[in-house]
Amino acid sequence: MGSMKGDVMGKLASEADADRTIKVVMLDELAFDPAELEVAEGDVVIFEVVNEGKARHEFILGDENYQDMHEGDMADGGHGAEMDNGLSLGPGESGSLSWGFDEAGEVLYECHEPGHYEGGMVGAIDVG
Repeated sequence: MGSMKGDVMGKLASEADADRTIKVVMLDELAFDPAELEVAEGDVVIFEVVNEGKARHEFILGDENYQDMHEGDMADGGHGAEMDNGLSLGPGESGSLSWGFDEAGEVLYECHEPGHYEGGMVGAIDVG
């Protein structure tokens, strides 16, 4: 599980190794569609992420401690675009992220643009 510093709960992976592709839509209602996912430990997933909103949104993977840490970074003027474990997409943009889930547990995907996390823009992946 995650340490006090937080854990991204996996690693970047090659699209060639993917077991499946999952489309995730980010909405201005401060929601992800789908909001809950299940993957098997060891799976490699390509996330095809689409921002259908009119505001910038993030798709950041990590455990609860990691998400709390990233929320603090964003509050201090940070930005998620430089991170290996996520995407930051403007209105109408799309992107993909290939991720290998190498341990069981709960991985969250969240948006930390101002007010979005507090507004409930959180999804969960059950890795089992």
